[in-house]
Amino acid sequence: MLRDYRYSPTWDKSDVVEHLRRSRFARVIDIGGSMGGWSTDYITHYVDLIKKPDDPEQRIRPFFGSLGSFGLWAKVLEDVEAHGKFDFAICTHTLEDLANPALVCEMLPVIAKRGFIAVPSKYGELRRHEGPYLGWIHHRWIFDKHGERFVGYPKLTCLEHRDWTPLLATSTLGIRSELRFFWEESFELEIVNRDYMGPDVRSVLGYFDGLLGS
Repeated sequence: MLRDYRYSPTWDKSDVVEHLRRSRFARVIDIGGSMGGWSTDYITHYVDLIKKPDDPEQRIRPFFGSLGSFGLWAKVLEDVEAHGKFDFAICTHTLEDLANPALVCEMLPVIAKRGFIAVPSKYGELRRHEGPYLGWIHHRWIFDKHGERFVGYPKLTCLEHRDWTPLLATSTLGIRSELRFFWEESFELEIVNRDYMGPDVRSVLGYFDGLLGS
């Protein structure tokens, strides 16, 4: 179930911090969260490739490794088996970087009772922030809100050549910087056309026209 599923004008997480402060969850895990630091005061565990830089007392338990590794998730599942599901899972500005974001979205309800997800909006990913290419160079995915469905589109080069890309990128970016939602019990990431970019050019272009909605 999804709650507060919407586009946000900023990347501000003060409402999430307040939710964590009031809830006083016993077990909170941040997935891919070592760089941001905003969740540090409220998490008990995190999963990432690198050590969290702002935890000198090492009070937070890390799971190190790639989010695409089944071995890493096996370690997290061992913890869940021993101590129960996490009360809350955070995954912000991480899914767009991954080769297989669907795996993370599948695992989150397995390891946690509820959580929060945020990704850059499609409006930002279709702008030219850093150079002649679209969006941020290290992002592999564009995510969108289709009704109550969370949908992922791979960032293929054809997006550079769609006549609607510049218009969509500049039309409402000011009020739609981030796509975010809280979830409880379960949720699903739907990869466009079930992750098959075929069978022909016309079909693929048609899939991406779905970004014009919402």
